Amino acid sequence: MIQLVSEYSNYLKELPKLIKESPYKTAYIIEKLQIPKGTYYRKLKDKSFSVEEVEKLTKILFPKEIYLKETLANSRDEIHVGKFSEYEKLMERITNVVS
Repeated sequence: MIQLVSEYSNYLKELPKLIKESPYKTAYIIEKLQIPKGTYYRKLKDKSFSVEEVEKLTKILFPKEIYLKETLANSRDEIHVGKFSEYEKLMERITNVVS
C-alpha cells in the first residue's frame, strides 16, 4: 500500500511535465476537466488535483493505454460469461471475410 501511495505521489509530481509535453492545448484540458482556468493553474502549481481530476487527466494524456485497458477488461468479462470462439472457428471466419 505504501508503494501505491508513493507511485501516486510521483505521478502527481510528473503531471505538469506530462501535460506540457502532451500534444493537447491547455484550453482543451481545462475544458475536459470542467474547472476554471485559474483553478487549473493553481492545482497544476500546487499539484492538488482531486483523484477524479487525475483520472480525467490520465484519460486525456494516455488515450491509447486507456482504450487497451478497457478493451482487455471487456474481453475478460466476455470470456468469463462464455462469450468466446475457438481458434479454428475464428480463423475460418476471418478467412471467409477476407476471401
